[in-house]
Amino acid sequence: MNLLKKLFKIIRNLIALTLLILLVIFMVNNRQIIDIDFTFFNFSAQMRIFTLMISCFSLGVITTFLIFSQKFIRNFFNRIHDQHKIKKLQKQLQAQQNFS
Repeated sequence: MNLLKKLFKIIRNLIALTLLILLVIFMVNNRQIIDIDFTFFNFSAQMRIFTLMISCFSLGVITTFLIFSQKFIRNFFNRIHDQHKIKKLQKQLQAQQNFS
């Protein structure tokens, strides 16, 4: 069973590496310069397509992390609070044992 898990992990990593390599090749091949016009802000910019793609991808990752990390953040602070309570209770228990 452990061998099967390792095999699936290796296959998953190979697939991820292959997709990453294909993504990098795709981005490097798209080096054309495009004009982006923000008429509402009276601003226009020129940038390469792969720079725009990397920016949009990064923005998507950050947005996804912020949306789905609420539970992670809540659990993180709950663990800190619980650890603080445990230390406080341990000190109280130790004080009671020393008193007896």
